[in-house]
Amino acid sequence: MVFESVMRGRGVMPKIVTDYEREQTKKALIKYTHQLIVERKGIKTITVDDMIRSAGIGKSTFYSIYKSKEMCFYDVLEHSLIDGMKKATMLRQEKMTSEERTIRFLREVYLAKDSLTNYFSPTDIEILFRKLPPEYSEKEHLLSGGGIMDYVAGELGYDEAQAQALDLLLGCVDQVATNYSASDCAREEALNYLIQMLVDFFRKNKRDTK
Repeated sequence: MVFESVMRGRGVMPKIVTDYEREQTKKALIKYTHQLIVERKGIKTITVDDMIRSAGIGKSTFYSIYKSKEMCFYDVLEHSLIDGMKKATMLRQEKMTSEERTIRFLREVYLAKDSLTNYFSPTDIEILFRKLPPEYSEKEHLLSGGGIMDYVAGELGYDEAQAQALDLLLGCVDQVATNYSASDCAREEALNYLIQMLVDFFRKNKRDTK
């Protein structure tokens, strides 16, 4: 974006004057905070100073948009989820078997290198929501994997028990994907097993719901 490039080239964006500038600054914060999360493999070490330095803005500008870094983290998560939904919809329009679609969805969307699923465990999200204002609480399910789960379950016509089973399986995927105490090789092997379990689950339940 021209606005973003020019402002970042000057070092720090000037005071926000128009709604357009505010929106562009917010987009820059979301973009560069997402990159920070991927680089740092999570949010634990990220400070407001890191966020404003990355986006090229001042601290007063940050606090004119967000009251806390947790509110910014929430918007980054929500933006990532919406982007994932769009990619999943595009996959659904391609001709392939349900098993192929499942594997591509998990590899290319849910567990993509820039997917925040890799950097937010269910516990991380729970802690994040403790620090957010009460009005955010109703959105916790959406960002804890429930949003993707509801999307996939709805597309396949699962009943409540099947949807809950899927939620549990995706929870296992989340825990493995964010377990950086294990080696990359070990995580990859474990994820391969879990993805095959999910493929088998989709195959079985597609047959059961016919």
